[in-house]
Amino acid sequence: MKYLIKYPNSRFNTEIKNKIESIDFYAIKFSNDLNGYYQFLNEYPYSSFKSELYSIFEPIAYNQSVSAKDKSKLVEFKSRFPNSSHIEEVNNLICQLDFEDATKANTYDAFKTFKSMYPASKFDDV
Repeated sequence: MKYLIKYPNSRFNTEIKNKIESIDFYAIKFSNDLNGYYQFLNEYPYSSFKSELYSIFEPIAYNQSVSAKDKSKLVEFKSRFPNSSHIEEVNNLICQLDFEDATKANTYDAFKTFKSMYPASKFDDV
């Protein structure tokens, strides 16, 4: 990195940047660190390693989101992995969590809000 700063117009800059990206890729590939994965994508949004990392971290993110049973984590999963094969499952779990919230509130307005959000849910008879 110091080289890139010292010689910003060097003919080796592209090669050095690719090596740095490769080193960062291998460091994150075996880490199972979702935050590191997200940081890598922010640092290298057009990386050639993006799809390989996606296939590694998508199941990790899914499992963490589902096991947390936290709506915000599930929504974050949907936004970060919009093409996941688990999107329907995540949507169903979000619906279930919203239904549980409406049930806990046990008010007409809570159920009305739920029905407006999920008019064709499996909880239609509510």
